[in-house]
Amino acid sequence: MVTGAGGFIGSHLVESLVGLGASVRAFVRYNSRGDPGLLTQLPPRALERVEIFAGDLRDLAAVQAAMRDRTHVFHLGALIAIPYSYIHPAEVVETNVIGTLNVLLASRQAQVARLIHHVDQRGLWYRPAGSDRRNPSLARSIPLFGKQDRRRQNR
Repeated sequence: MVTGAGGFIGSHLVESLVGLGASVRAFVRYNSRGDPGLLTQLPPRALERVEIFAGDLRDLAAVQAAMRDRTHVFHLGALIAIPYSYIHPAEVVETNVIGTLNVLLASRQAQVARLIHHVDQRGLWYRPAGSDRRNPSLARSIPLFGKQDRRRQNR
């Protein structure tokens, strides 16, 4: 199973897994249009081999149902942080934190053999209080996980 299968990385992972002969269940965020995101860009022969499961990571029952009979889980599902989180911060936290907890709980219940969780650090930034365009010395984002420190160490 691949969560976040409708996204850029997730859809490419789904395509690669199908190419390797895996049975893939693609967990995509439900929407009223039935739009599976970037999975529509897969070659038709690959897409017909994918089981698309629409749900919400915040819904434990949906995650548990999607995980039935799965041995491996690739968890890429998340809402991107910027700029959506400025408008809907609670939804982003619920999806990214509670959604990940639901994936962990469902994986344990389903006794999956392997869970791989992907985190994209580009979304893990914050802007210091008081920073704005009028004050250039404060108008820079700072990574939460020391990306700048690693760059300095590699010089």
